[in-house]
Amino acid sequence: MENIIELKNLSKDFKILNKKSGKFSVVKDLFSTDYTVERAVNQINLNIGKGEIVGFIGPNGAGKSTTIKMLTGVLVPTEGTVLVNGFIPYKHRVKYVKEIGVVMGQRSQLWWDLSVEDSFKVMKEMYELSDAEYAENMRIFEEELCISELFDKSVRHLSLGQKMLCEIVAVLLYNPKVIFLDEPTIGLDISVKTKIRKIIKRMNSQQGVTVILTTHDISDIEALCDRVVIIDHGTIIFDDSMNKMKQLVGSERKIIEITTKKVISDELTEKIKGMFTKEHLQINPASNKRMDIICDSGEVDINELLLQIMEYVGIEDINTVGVKIEDIVRQVYEGNLL
Repeated sequence: MENIIELKNLSKDFKILNKKSGKFSVVKDLFSTDYTVERAVNQINLNIGKGEIVGFIGPNGAGKSTTIKMLTGVLVPTEGTVLVNGFIPYKHRVKYVKEIGVVMGQRSQLWWDLSVEDSFKVMKEMYELSDAEYAENMRIFEEELCISELFDKSVRHLSLGQKMLCEIVAVLLYNPKVIFLDEPTIGLDISVKTKIRKIIKRMNSQQGVTVILTTHDISDIEALCDRVVIIDHGTIIFDDSMNKMKQLVGSERKIIEITTKKVISDELTEKIKGMFTKEHLQINPASNKRMDIICDSGEVDINELLLQIMEYVGIEDINTVGVKIEDIVRQVYEGNLL
């Protein structure tokens, strides 16, 4: 598969001013050269093939947004190289932006005072789309999203869900080679989420659009991505398929959801933790009468575990389920699996 994104030893440093205190400190800071250098992204190497949908995730402050900003040309790397579809983003901004689409948070690319249809027509002219290309793409959007229902509405009067649908249409309208989506479904109901995922999948399969998705909604990752890249402290700690991530916990891993009759004490939690190694068991208190236990059923004596809990606080309800992807990702973030 031909690579469309290539990152080699990519790093980004930020200078943080060490602020003075005391009299005239604000004035002193204006002329100060006393800085601390903090590395937000550290020696990243990453190749992404044409037509891939990649989930790019990590905890807050991990370096996700900084990396995306270098990929889109907003930031200049401190070290290393970044190449997207043959362009160096920060050097070829004018030509490059016609090749990519970006949906980031609440930053809109629609015209606030224009109608939805007029906003799309302005973008058609900006990106020099032919009438035939515009008509074909709008046909697809109409089939999947019934977008014409919103044509006469002013952008300022759209609901959050309607606005995000229009943002996705706007970013796909001019046939970009790569799109960067930052939390595209945050705050949306399941109906709108499903529509957004469906149109992304269709444009990816029909037009080969490469998609880089950053989100904290793991259901988006499961629905759209075959490959997951996890970044933490500016370094990539996982880069493989979704199936491989699930295999990290092993086939015998189970979640036991326990509701107790009495309040769960810290003493009980520590006692249970002491019975088994951290490698085979994690306890996640969900409330004062509820705990989720993730354990390896081949290594942990579940009967003994339940007897200890029953003796201390009693058990009102038990539910055993397979490990959820959210729990896998959280454990990766916490360093329990890698």
